[in-house]
Amino acid sequence: MEFREIVKDAFKVNWIWDVGFRQSDVENGILKTGSIEEVNEKYSDKGIIELAQFYFDVTEDELEGLPSTDEFYLHNKRDLKELTIFLKKYDPEYLNLGETNGN
Repeated sequence: MEFREIVKDAFKVNWIWDVGFRQSDVENGILKTGSIEEVNEKYSDKGIIELAQFYFDVTEDELEGLPSTDEFYLHNKRDLKELTIFLKKYDPEYLNLGETNGN
């Protein structure tokens, strides 16, 4: 099976594949396994991008409240970097809007 590039890239971002697909979507019955095959079949590109936007906002908010000495600071910083790279590729306008609309 050939996987869409956006799906392959989403599986490189911890927040999207692990928290989003594998944990949340499976627990809520949206997906059965959270596998790359299932995501490729059931998720639209737009749906994956919206998930990335959501987790970007959550991670950015979490980082704002953490001192750099907090044990989760570096982990969240890495997650934000992964999400930023993903969104720069698939929705660069979202990152620019985030600076002006409070996202």
